[in-house]
Amino acid sequence: MITFEGAFHGRTLATLAAGGQKKYLEGFGPVAAGFDQVPLGDIDAVQAMIGPETAAILIEPIQGEGGVRVVPTPFLRALRDLCDQRDLLLVFDEVQTGIGRTGAFFAYERTGVVPDVMGIAKAIGGGFPLGACLATAKAGKGMTAGTHGSTFGANPLAMAAGNAVLDLVLAPGFLEQVRRSAILFRQRLAEIRDRYPTVVADIRG
Repeated sequence: MITFEGAFHGRTLATLAAGGQKKYLEGFGPVAAGFDQVPLGDIDAVQAMIGPETAAILIEPIQGEGGVRVVPTPFLRALRDLCDQRDLLLVFDEVQTGIGRTGAFFAYERTGVVPDVMGIAKAIGGGFPLGACLATAKAGKGMTAGTHGSTFGANPLAMAAGNAVLDLVLAPGFLEQVRRSAILFRQRLAEIRDRYPTVVADIRG
């Protein structure tokens, strides 16, 4: 699986290896094999890294731990095209960007680039531990009943929390308000940057 420098995908042994950041890997080992990291935004490096055992490309549409770096839409489109050409899965980690946090229900919707597999968590539970793995029918065809299980999977309290969150986020006007708030924040932060250019270098997110 090809991943990107600056990424953060979680704190299990495999997801720490996928992220590859030394500050998180320290004290854990051996590092799980199977992840090849390339610089974010370098499509030539991605192409060069693809080998006979490459199965997927994993990316956050916006890197959180990597410094709130928004991945340019043309790069995501190039990854989609590359995956289609080479029969690879495109996997989006929307744990930090999903469920309305970018003004769209999922961040990928703002780009028009649809992943084959997507991981979500955090916001879907509204503070209650909850996560999900979403996939297209083609990408998920191997996940038949009994191939994956979880001690706490689909428990009634988590499902109730998730349903309550969805009722709020999908209510008319909710995401529009998120977008309006984002514009206001960006305008006000830009004013601060203009007043203190030696203190604030950039506004992004």
